[in-house]
Amino acid sequence: GLRARLLVDLGRAREVVDAASAAPPIGTGLGVATWRLWIGYARMGVGQRDAAVRELDAALQALGERDDARAAGVRARADQLLGNLAHDGGELEAASLHWASAAAGFVRAGEPLGGLALRGSLAGLAIVTFAGRPGIEHGRAAVRGLLAREQYDALATAALNLAQLLARHGEVDELDVLAKTITSVLGPWASPGARARVARVLAESDGARCLSAAPTSTAWLDARRAFERSARLLGAAELHAEAAEGHVRAAACARRHGRHDLAAVDLAAAGLEATRAGDDDPWRIAIEQAWIAIARRDRDRLQRWCEPAQLDRIDAWVRSGQLERAWAVARVVWGAASVRLPGEHPIRQRALQQLRRVQEIIMDKTPSSDRTAVRTSLWADGEREALRELLGDPVATSARPVAAATPSAAPSTWS
Repeated sequence: GLRARLLVDLGRAREVVDAASAAPPIGTGLGVATWRLWIGYARMGVGQRDAAVRELDAALQALGERDDARAAGVRARADQLLGNLAHDGGELEAASLHWASAAAGFVRAGEPLGGLALRGSLAGLAIVTFAGRPGIEHGRAAVRGLLAREQYDALATAALNLAQLLARHGEVDELDVLAKTITSVLGPWASPGARARVARVLAESDGARCLSAAPTSTAWLDARRAFERSARLLGAAELHAEAAEGHVRAAACARRHGRHDLAAVDLAAAGLEATRAGDDDPWRIAIEQAWIAIARRDRDRLQRWCEPAQLDRIDAWVRSGQLERAWAVARVVWGAASVRLPGEHPIRQRALQQLRRVQEIIMDKTPSSDRTAVRTSLWADGEREALRELLGDPVATSARPVAAATPSAAPSTWS
């Protein structure tokens, strides 16, 4: 099994797959389970997704009732790979379940570092699925554990995931503590990627201040500078997908400050980084371009967002658990419809219904104590002119700045 893993890591996964096809493993026990585990890993390496799932399921079955540390390690790795496959296939709820099981399994196997890395990944997944409170707990555990073990690159990734969740849930004080701690720990000696992610954590802290009860007149512009700086550092570290997202966040801040010229520059940079990342679906860029068109009341550029197919796509994102994307699309479709279509138009009415439905789904996943902060963050970078029809509705009132939610009673120190 270990030889199979080595071959896959060397780019020779096809050799493992051919050997397994010529002599399929039979029987049960730890050795067979381990061999099937790495055959599944090899099938992933050659793009045989369905066959990989069958092989990994077979590995779990081969373990039977065995419950010692070595068996726990095999189960954890199989669950981790099944989670990776589910994530790549857009099945985010399934990915979350597999990764959570794997994280616990690594602890039982006496391999806490593997569990901590997965908890950091679970925090990142919670951003997309709006599983905020569980994600925050995973992020806190990952940051503390990785900090204690001086795993700095993994620490920077986990801290960034946690920072985004803290900002969304109004945990501003804890976010500031996290930013200061990570800045002091990951100094000039850290890798370029880790330092770039630290810069993004600082940008998240600046962005959270824009949602305070009394933001400064330059709060959005200050946040834009922080996001733009972090994006440049991420690009220099060859983390191009993250750099693209950072430039989009910078563009949103520039737009909210009324600087559409700066927003256009940021989006151009985002497009370049998305190309470098090989992203053939840069949806965040498209969403921000639409918000700029909404702000300018540019009806011609909004036509594509008022097509029925856009509403159907929202349903698809909800079904797959991708609530962050579902919300972004629902919000911009509503904004476009409110500019381009008359109030009685059926697309505009459907867009309003979808908007309310997705927000209700998100709120159902959010503890009542966090709902004000989360609702505020949902509308933070939108155009309030698009909310006129919703006056008196909870969505509209949430767009107004409110005081950040009181930090939870959980410890908020990281040192």
